[in-house]
Amino acid sequence: MTNQNMRLLVSFIIIVNCSYLGLKLYKNSFTRPWGTNQRITEESFNKLNLLNNMASVIEFALTLLFIAVAYWLIKKKSNNLNIFIFMNMAVCIFFFLIGSLIEVVADIGHFNLVQQLHGPVLVLLFLIIYQLIKKILMSLNIIKSKDTIIKN
Repeated sequence: MTNQNMRLLVSFIIIVNCSYLGLKLYKNSFTRPWGTNQRITEESFNKLNLLNNMASVIEFALTLLFIAVAYWLIKKKSNNLNIFIFMNMAVCIFFFLIGSLIEVVADIGHFNLVQQLHGPVLVLLFLIIYQLIKKILMSLNIIKSKDTIIKN
């Protein structure tokens, strides 16, 4: 994966995260006028259901994208895996901070705006563990630098 492709991928991830934030903020502004005792119309319920489904699709798509790219980079034995991990850790931290800040300012429920990060962060944690195990095995000369097992 070239640096340009990596930048495009990260840009796409940023755009999807921004879309998720916008969707959640719109959903919040849509539901805010309802009181605790107010009944909602079927049309409002359907719209809310659609917004929830769209948010779920974005969450799933982000996680699937991270898994697919990580699998491809591992399969390719690419040195870009570390770049992928660090760039996306920075993106996740950025959106966690932005989401948390907006939650405080806009009085939105805690972690509503960072929910899309759960899957990607879990994938990143597995990738970090994979890289650590790989590094340990390489230092013990159990595997070579290109993931080939040394025969004794």
